[in-house]
Amino acid sequence: MKKDENEREKVKTGICDFLLSYDCPSEYVGFPILVDLLKAAIENYTELALNLKSIYYRVGRQRKITRLCIERNLTTLLERWEEKEKFKALFDYRPTNATALNLLARKIRYLNCSVYDTLLMP
Repeated sequence: MKKDENEREKVKTGICDFLLSYDCPSEYVGFPILVDLLKAAIENYTELALNLKSIYYRVGRQRKITRLCIERNLTTLLERWEEKEKFKALFDYRPTNATALNLLARKIRYLNCSVYDTLLMP
């Protein structure tokens, strides 16, 4: 059980490192929410493709906030991140919350990094 928790923390740390490497503004409330959303999306990638709102609800329950609060915090974070130069390396345009989450999850999911292997491999 303890090993599984450590692996999940490594995944969370890997997601943070990835976002910070692209100058994602970590000082905003939306940053840890985005990390949780990406972690949930990576763990449940099929669900992400089918129903994004279920991932919002899951993270909302964990954080005791509403889906609308999650969306607003994510929108603010993306607006501030868009001002950074490295944002353009990930996105050609200002994506919607759903598109950003999907593209980021896909990019992180397909990184050849052993940190993610425990969650991604069957």
